[in-house]
Amino acid sequence: LELGTGLRVSHQGDGWAVRETRSDDIEFYRNLLGNTEIAKTVGSGSPVSEEDIPNLVNIWVTKFSDGNPTGRMILEKNDEPVGFALLISCKEPGKGEIARALIPEAQGQGLGKAALGF
Repeated sequence: LELGTGLRVSHQGDGWAVRETRSDDIEFYRNLLGNTEIAKTVGSGSPVSEEDIPNLVNIWVTKFSDGNPTGRMILEKNDEPVGFALLISCKEPGKGEIARALIPEAQGQGLGKAALGF
């Protein structure tokens, strides 16, 4: 990994995969981040408005293509997005945290644990 290239991750497991966020993920993020119950567990704790999602996804995609990924990765099961994982920097230098959110149908199946443990 060269300095300044950012984190680029992709991985496939048994029926699941981790990949970068793409422009065609807008509708998925609308459904996920607009869900009040899921939004409680990530970010500000409030749902993201439908109008803000396309702009956010475009920012994440642009940063990735510019070599400055945000660390936001899509979790897929059987080639369908079911959640995301996100690297978050902490206030303490050199420390970070991994957040994840999954659609209700994918929760409790061990996907988040498997994706974060590859």
